[in-house]
Amino acid sequence: MKRPVFFLILLYFLNPLFADEITKYNISIDGIATNGTDVMISVYIKPYQKTAEILYNGRNFNTVVEFPINKSELFNSSINFKPKDWSYYSYFTHPVVVGYFKGKWIFYKTEMLGFFDGKNFNIINLGTTANIVESKSNNDIAFIIWKGSTASCNGEWLCAYYNLPRKNIFPYNQGYYGITYNPKEDFWYIYYFNDFWNGYEYNITNNSIYIWKNGKVIKSFNLSTNKMGVFGLYHLNYQPMECDNNGDLLIPLTSPPKYYSNAKINYSVRGLYLYNGKDLIKISNITPYILCRGDKGVLMVSDDGFYMYNNKTITKLPNFEFKDVNLIVYANKYWLITGIDKDNAIKLVKFDGNHREDLTQQLVDVINGKNEIKNNNNWNYPLYGLIIAIFIIVGYRIIKKRDSW
Repeated sequence: MKRPVFFLILLYFLNPLFADEITKYNISIDGIATNGTDVMISVYIKPYQKTAEILYNGRNFNTVVEFPINKSELFNSSINFKPKDWSYYSYFTHPVVVGYFKGKWIFYKTEMLGFFDGKNFNIINLGTTANIVESKSNNDIAFIIWKGSTASCNGEWLCAYYNLPRKNIFPYNQGYYGITYNPKEDFWYIYYFNDFWNGYEYNITNNSIYIWKNGKVIKSFNLSTNKMGVFGLYHLNYQPMECDNNGDLLIPLTSPPKYYSNAKINYSVRGLYLYNGKDLIKISNITPYILCRGDKGVLMVSDDGFYMYNNKTITKLPNFEFKDVNLIVYANKYWLITGIDKDNAIKLVKFDGNHREDLTQQLVDVINGKNEIKNNNNWNYPLYGLIIAIFIIVGYRIIKKRDSW
């Protein structure tokens, strides 16, 4: 009986040494967005169960908003939260930044949207349980891909916003979307995929690339039945794609699954394609799940690493030491990349196209300095390990001695 008890106690004390490293900084990065110059980062502070919004200007991090988690914090904050009604903010305690539009940062929490101009924070109730899965904007319009349900839609759908929160819905609603802006020609590329279950089999009903400008589709390109977006391949709720600096569309595609009765299965089509407004051309066998345009090209992430696309040339980049990449934004001559490392710990990296800088500890120090929380790195692991070793030796000798009685 004593051996099982001893080993249970041992496992309890060993847990801090082998616990999932994702908790070692006591924070998580839940969202990231840019206004073209600065980057806003949503950081969840686990010990305090609250979210802080951190602004990065390319040099320093600065906490600009800490969301209230009780009535006292709501009424005593330096931020002008509107409305001053705790019944709203009691449901808005962990919002995530998703974009920037017309001078305001956009935040999302289930059923609610928030808008922050640097001084005032306004929230509205959406009356929907949908989630934002992708958001992109220019000076005139913001596109948001939603997933969830409303009174009129169920699944994924795309909304075009001219003046948030009012919206115009894209002509097609349910389905999978990809969106990206072409700044050279001032129009949007929109990928749209939809299918239909007729009771015994699936059929592809729409699989197209659209060019959208001034509130209407001005051109469309139907993909052949052997190609579709890679959203299903990576279990995404949106289709990754990006416009390059020449105005052409980069879109990863793959072969449809076998259960589509009207699709032609051809696994050799899987890869990265370029659409120039006329032709769809395969340029590589890689299928990136994140693409982000910058001044030196399009930074891409696939299962086997990082790549840079520039002027029809793809270059494999050195190892960034990420296990998984969640989000990338480009602002003011640099990419900011967030994800987890090989130990499942949060990781934040700045990359200017040539050099990369790990900003993780700098961000953690800002959070710790603001909230006076100690991250688990402050554990004295050598000393703790020595204590455990002594405990094992003493425990083993006691058990061995009792077994000899």
